[in-house]
Amino acid sequence: MIVKIMIFLITLIGLTFCWHSASAQSNESSSKKILVYPRPEGHFDRRHDYTLQLLELAISKAQHAYVLIPSRIAMPQGRAFQQLEKNRGIDIVWSMTSIEREEKFLPIRVPIMKGLIGWRIPLILKANQHLFTKSTTLNQLRKFSVGQGHDWPDTEILKHAGFDVQSASTYKGLFEMLINRRFDMFPRSVLEIWSEEERYKKEGVMAEQNIIIKYPTATYYFVNKDNTQLQEVIASGLSIALEDGSFDQLFYRYYQSLINKANLNNRKVLVINNPLLSAETPLKIQRLWYQPVHYDAETHPMRVSYLSITKLR
Repeated sequence: MIVKIMIFLITLIGLTFCWHSASAQSNESSSKKILVYPRPEGHFDRRHDYTLQLLELAISKAQHAYVLIPSRIAMPQGRAFQQLEKNRGIDIVWSMTSIEREEKFLPIRVPIMKGLIGWRIPLILKANQHLFTKSTTLNQLRKFSVGQGHDWPDTEILKHAGFDVQSASTYKGLFEMLINRRFDMFPRSVLEIWSEEERYKKEGVMAEQNIIIKYPTATYYFVNKDNTQLQEVIASGLSIALEDGSFDQLFYRYYQSLINKANLNNRKVLVINNPLLSAETPLKIQRLWYQPVHYDAETHPMRVSYLSITKLR
């Protein structure tokens, strides 16, 4: 009888402990705000791994509690911005900036890719490399048709530079169009192209070997026009991460090997203008941008102060 009573008491204590533990976890979870971001367009799309981790870092540095979750369905860039503008199920979007986007939304003006989103290597068919080898000027390169997303700022930038641009409504569709020769090249950031080349190399896709198209641009986090609180949280968190070095540490952990692989010093750089770039882009804050190897950060120091958060909005 005594044994049964002891077993009953032990069981009761265990259940009580579990209840309190679950209750504490539930309270902790409920105290955190949900932050919904656009779900990637496919499981193969790893472009957002770094930006998600950087966002988590910024939130942590700002000492705020948010839980990041993807949207219920995948959505292309244009749809994500529509939902963000209407405040329907999307709280934050990260993408290349433009004057129009900075007018419609609240940008956090920290180029999270350090401007390398505008350093573009053409993704081409291997069978056409010999044609590109002979093309070393912009005029020569303009004879090749270009593929881009229909709602990407790059489309207008490349059109403005005189390129014939063919557009697609989905990210995956652009690779299918390239493989099927619907256009000749698909300019991709030096940070994106290598995983894409690997994924489609069996279809004869490769990174062009000699040239790079470069234009000034930035990828920002954007929030709804009325969500000034979230803008403040992310801006302050990114500023702290820039100041303590954790921003750069994360960036180069993800991308240093890809930058090295791009062999930038041995490529012909073809520079074009970006008519969509806002005058408020912090181009003069050198600390925010990727600097070529000849740039000496010790000789040209440029620190970002936590006290200058307003400059990052």
